[in-house]
Amino acid sequence: LSAKVRYFVADFKDSDWFYIAEQEKYDIVIIHQALHELRHRAYAENFHTQVRDHLLGKNGVYIVTDHIVSDNGMKNNDLYMTVDEHLTALSLAGFTQINILKEKNALCSFKIF
Repeated sequence: LSAKVRYFVADFKDSDWFYIAEQEKYDIVIIHQALHELRHRAYAENFHTQVRDHLLGKNGVYIVTDHIVSDNGMKNNDLYMTVDEHLTALSLAGFTQINILKEKNALCSFKIF
């Protein structure tokens, strides 16, 4: 199994962060509690578009888990997004099948096709 898993580290605030892994397309791309590290929610759509265009294979699955703005969650509206804002950013990035996997303790996980 480990031969089929590739893990890489990139600074996705750099405009060409995805070139590190772009030698091939991936069946699954997972980001976990990292999207807010873009330091402003306005950058989320572009990030998702880069994942879609440069990393995700034809039938690939994209899993995103991040903190959310909510009554019991995060309060910084510039840094974090509501569930609806996550859904909108993913839709604007061109994803059409977006499912909420789980929302718990100010985190939300999305499964995107």
